[in-house]
Amino acid sequence: MSTSVTPPNPEPYKDAGIEDIKHDIEQTREELGETVEALTAKLDVKAQAKKKAASLKNQATSRLASGKEQAAAAMASSRARLDQLARQARTYQAENRQQSQALITGACAVAGALISTIIWRTTRRRPAAGDALIP
Repeated sequence: MSTSVTPPNPEPYKDAGIEDIKHDIEQTREELGETVEALTAKLDVKAQAKKKAASLKNQATSRLASGKEQAAAAMASSRARLDQLARQARTYQAENRQQSQALITGACAVAGALISTIIWRTTRRRPAAGDALIP
């Protein structure tokens, strides 16, 4: 089916024979048939609607597939970033645990030294009430 219509051929020349005229008539019929076919296709609203629906369906399907691919890529990227953040959090937590333990150990050592000093000072020999102070 041709969508472009060719310009009409001029009438056969004056000295044309019967075969030339028959050939011209046959060619005109073919062109007329193509023209009628093109007009029929343009006027067939149902066929045009089906064609348009199929085109839109294909377009929607390809967009959906593209959207799925983009969503999958975004999910993979998000998952990788989340794994990275989880590893960083575990490392941070371990480092802070070590620092906290060191801080607690140091505080206990200082507290122990302070308590020892206080105990030592309070338990060292005090002069009795009857003892005279020797200058």
